[in-house]
Amino acid sequence: MLPTTDELKVMIRQALHDAAVNYDKVGVKDWLAKNTESEVKKLKDITTNIRNNFKSVARILALPLYDLVVPIQCRDQEAALRRQRVPVLCLDFTWLDGDFMDELGMTQVPFGHMALMQIVLNLLWGKKQYWCYLPVGNTDLTRVIVFTGTILHQVLDEYAGGTFSAQEFNVRMSGTLYKTLYTCAVSLEGCALASYIKLMEDLHAQGAEMLGGHV
Repeated sequence: MLPTTDELKVMIRQALHDAAVNYDKVGVKDWLAKNTESEVKKLKDITTNIRNNFKSVARILALPLYDLVVPIQCRDQEAALRRQRVPVLCLDFTWLDGDFMDELGMTQVPFGHMALMQIVLNLLWGKKQYWCYLPVGNTDLTRVIVFTGTILHQVLDEYAGGTFSAQEFNVRMSGTLYKTLYTCAVSLEGCALASYIKLMEDLHAQGAEMLGGHV
């Protein structure tokens, strides 16, 4: 989910080559020889657009879903509120985890914060239909969830500092955090793991509803 630009180009070239070797027809290899560079650019642009779309939606949803909005008559206090609340949110993964009520009472779900869930639902099964990029038959959304959590952290940091980057999602700055969160996700055990699996099942179920049951 987070290759650098150079790494991404290598990955795309390798994928195109791997696809072409399955065909013996000369025309396929000729086409690849002529069009590799344009296809690399096309696929790189798709990846960049996906990253930027995730960040754009995160910027919209972060404020209301993390309670970082104040009444209009108190707007002069908004910057101070964000500076105070964001460090607390980013402590001990608070910006990621969600609290849910079930028959046993209140349960904390890893990576279950409403902001994170809404971004995943919006971009995978909403207008953008990014679910079509998911591997067929694979219901594990861990990389998407961790990617979304990483972008949310960067967005919250921007709101706290009052400085917004016009550039695409900063891969180099966020790579370490992504790896840390991914390790946390794949290391879950016991009740935490069960809650996380249920979270992914719920996301798929809600996504299917958004598509009218056709996934």
